Amino acid sequence: MAQKILLIKTSSMGDIIHALPVVHDMLVHDSELQVDWLVEESFERIPNLCSGLRQVIPVAMRRWRKHWFSHQTQQEIQRIRAQMAGQSYDMTIDLQGLIKSAYLGYWAAGATRVGYDWSSARESLATLTYHKKYAVIRQCHAIERNRRLVGQALGYEPTGEPQTILKHVEPRLLSLPQNPFVVLIHGTSQESKCWPVSHWVALGKTLNQAGWSVCLPAGSPQEQDRSQHIAQELTNALVWPPSELDQIYGAIAQAAGVVGVDTGLVHLANTLPLPVVAIHTLTDPHKTGVYGNSSGVNLGGNNTIPTVSEVWSVLEPMLCKSR
Repeated sequence: MAQKILLIKTSSMGDIIHALPVVHDMLVHDSELQVDWLVEESFERIPNLCSGLRQVIPVAMRRWRKHWFSHQTQQEIQRIRAQMAGQSYDMTIDLQGLIKSAYLGYWAAGATRVGYDWSSARESLATLTYHKKYAVIRQCHAIERNRRLVGQALGYEPTGEPQTILKHVEPRLLSLPQNPFVVLIHGTSQESKCWPVSHWVALGKTLNQAGWSVCLPAGSPQEQDRSQHIAQELTNALVWPPSELDQIYGAIAQAAGVVGVDTGLVHLANTLPLPVVAIHTLTDPHKTGVYGNSSGVNLGGNNTIPTVSEVWSVLEPMLCKSR
């Protein structure tokens, strides 16, 4: 009988995307595995894009914790607990390494609970709930941490570059330029990760002068205002309104390239065979940068802000190859 495995990675967007390659690894190791994914409801569309998963189970910890003892919350929790218990999972693998994710593992009654060991987990107390614990060095990239944990749990060693196999999505709800275009992803939940607006304008002008259209996605009204501000300074730019993630992904798949700050959408773009330039102003690209794409390049990091000319010097030759 095929093993049933539940992967637990609930948030955030970039962290979930960094965990997607384990699905391909698992099915290469054993094509009969039945793999499910437990995720925060606001990020449900990300694992739903991933080929190879049997089902995605959404939870609402962020919403529930505001009204934990309400009748509605307790009803929802009981329903999901019953759903998980009814799956008869053989194993849960906690890729999050937090107390809250470890707690969710208890809901899969009868499963062997697996996670990082005391020195490897983000919250060490979470390890007290696991039946089996594995050491994975913190110094390696987040994608490799996930791959190594799952590999140890299932008895194989991940090899080769990480592979993320996503479903094709037709971007029916977003307009695309007639000309080849580059997507500029300026939005992020942390202001400290932002690149100056003046830099985006300068890069956009350079792209327009070189014959490329520019598309600017937005995930919030504030980001849409910024997109509009940048677009007004350009001769050939299109602003995408806040849209469902699968539609944005489908539109990005039609692009010639992507430039963006360290945010989940950039990591999603990096799963595509596109030139991707990731701009880091605060985070360490060695641990959380774009990874596994031969056309993905990280610039900056550790309070080093890349210049427009540095970005263009990397982007231009990659775009020329795609023409």
